[in-house]
Order: sequence, then C-alpha cells, then structure tokens
Amino acid sequence: MILEALQYLTTPCSFSVRKMGYLSEWIGIRSRYSRCRSLWEPHLNHCCEVIVRHLREHPEIRSVAFCGSGWGLDLPWKSPEFQRLDKIILLDLIHPWFIRWRSLFQNNLKLIVHDLSGVISQVDAGERFPEPIIDLKLKVDLVVSLNLIGQLPLMPLEIMEKRIHPSFEEELHEWARKIQRKHLEALKEWAPRQIVISDIDEIWRNLSGQIVDRSDPWYGSRDFEMDEQWNWDISPLGEMEKTRSKHHVVGVKVFS
Repeated sequence: MILEALQYLTTPCSFSVRKMGYLSEWIGIRSRYSRCRSLWEPHLNHCCEVIVRHLREHPEIRSVAFCGSGWGLDLPWKSPEFQRLDKIILLDLIHPWFIRWRSLFQNNLKLIVHDLSGVISQVDAGERFPEPIIDLKLKVDLVVSLNLIGQLPLMPLEIMEKRIHPSFEEELHEWARKIQRKHLEALKEWAPRQIVISDIDEIWRNLSGQIVDRSDPWYGSRDFEMDEQWNWDISPLGEMEKTRSKHHVVGVKVFS
C-alpha cells in the first residue's frame, strides 16, 4: 500500500488522468500482475513472441510504435530483433519512472504521452458522447496496438454511464465502437503494417468452473477474424471476486 501511494504521488500525469481514475487503475494493474504473475506470464510471453516473430520475418522494419505500452511487461526488451530497431516509440497516457529513466540512456527509445481514446479531455469537460479525436502525427514501419483496444472505452464509458439515463445503453455501446474504430484508423495512418493484440472475449466462471457471464470487449464492432488466439487467466478466484474467476481470450490480427 505504501509503494502504491508513493507511485500515485510521484508518477507524472495530467490532472484529468488522475481525476478520471486512470492513474489508480494503472497502478492497480502492476499490483495485480505481482499477485497473479504465474497466470499472466504465458499471455505476456505470447505477446512478445508475436512481436519478435514479425520483426524476424520482416528485417526491413526499423521503426515501431507500441500503443498502450503501460508497464512494458509485454515488450520483448531483451530480444535481438527488438534491440536492432532504429526507433522504438512507446505511446500511453502514463509512463513509469523506470521506462522514463531508460529512455534517457537508450537513444532509439522515445516516449510519447497521448490519449489514444481521443475523448478524455472532452469527457472531463462534461461533453456527452464526444467524437474521438486522435491528433498525433506519426510515421513508422510498424505499429502495434498492445492489449489496448478493449480497454480504450472502459473509463470513458464508466464516467458517461453516471451522467445519463440507463436507457441509453445502445448509445453507449455505439460510442465505444466509435472510439475503437478511430483507434484502428489511426493505426493505418501511422504505419503500413499494423499488429492488433487484443481481448476478444471476456468470460466469468463460478466455483465449479461453469461459465456464468461473458462479454464482448469490442461491443460487436470487430468485423474480421483473428490470425491466432490464446487464453489468459487474468483473475483467479479471490482476486477480483470471491466466487468468480475471470478469463480472457486474446487474439492477434496482422494488417499489411
């Protein structure tokens, strides 16, 4: 708790990001990883393998941007394919101090703080269902959306749900789809090659292992099949709930 409090007080981020709960959630992810590391490692290794394999198959790629770099847990830092890159750009709302420190000494590493949902400032200003705007000029050989697209609408939706009548559920979901579509459009603008690594199914199981609930992180907006997928046991019994565990199906899609 003391470490988390220190992280909250000392991590650089905007007032809006703090007020809307992004910083608390970001710190919570790192704490959850510490508690569930053995369950998370297979998923994180899969993510690294996807990135390394693509870089190995395409040695002409010299610059890569990672959207949703977070704590850097799903980046293949030590792989030769990753280290040979001329430019590595990490994009997120928040960058931890150890990555900020690393960027001071690693010349090919650049950090960009940016709202990849495109709606945070408008939501913070009280707008209702604002159009997502991702105003960022970027040109790289490859861009990777890293366990991000299903997360992009979550915090804005949570805040918007408190402001409107429950009958507006379909409007909320359509807004979430707009945010996700805008993200995919931005990826295509930034690079000729794109890799999307994302949750495609969220499953809750009871004490007996039976499925009791599930949801679509894409809100029905995904209109393509994934190239490969795997399971991620993200939350065992007792982590988020006493009587239910949470599991994700993660998919990979390569666009070129």
